[in-house]
Amino acid sequence: MAASFISALVIKHNLDVYMNTDSLTAGVTQPIPTIGAGGVPDGDFWAVPITDGIVDGFNFIPLDANNQNTPPTAQSFRVFRLVERLGNDSWYVRGTTTAATSGSPSSCGYIQASNDAECCAASPCELPTDIPVFAACQTMCEWDSNSKYFAEFGLPVLTGNLRYYPVGYFNNVLLTAGSATGYTTKDTLLTFLNSGTWGAIGTWTYGTGTGANSLKVTQTDGPGTDVVCARVTTVNPSA
Repeated sequence: MAASFISALVIKHNLDVYMNTDSLTAGVTQPIPTIGAGGVPDGDFWAVPITDGIVDGFNFIPLDANNQNTPPTAQSFRVFRLVERLGNDSWYVRGTTTAATSGSPSSCGYIQASNDAECCAASPCELPTDIPVFAACQTMCEWDSNSKYFAEFGLPVLTGNLRYYPVGYFNNVLLTAGSATGYTTKDTLLTFLNSGTWGAIGTWTYGTGTGANSLKVTQTDGPGTDVVCARVTTVNPSA
């Protein structure tokens, strides 16, 4: 096999974890070695974001017969571990070793992508590059001044043509997606949040911790164990 390299979204390289805690994005596009260049696939994993209060890194859980089709959390995604046959490098890479991966772009596993690159395929397959949008999680177990369970999340500052765009999970279930073009004001954002699956959590209002720059969801009744993960990011509909 001819030595070559392929482009991949690398989540971790050696001891470096690629997590941008400001934008809550992960991964860096890097070249990784094909099999002919010394790459050795070393198993498939779930990358599980650490989301307790803040998003801060990953746990990597090996796939087995019990979990290969069921992610540990709604924010988890598939990766594989690659080691270097003649060196000390190792990578955790978005995708799988063998099976085609559901994701974007339409993709295949590392072995096929490696073979395509080394054999100069006319239309080589690619490893996926998409990952979930991460959101920090809070257990709704604290009372507010009205003795109601609540959670509170920050709001970004809008500049230019940016608009609010919410992403969330409730008890490990993805919440309804908002408008793809976003929301121009806090009031229109609140209207959306107080409807559908978001509104089923509780009542959304402006927060108290940082005033108008946060959102608060309050439950009329609750078990004290519900977990809500939410993040309001921004979109530019004209971009």
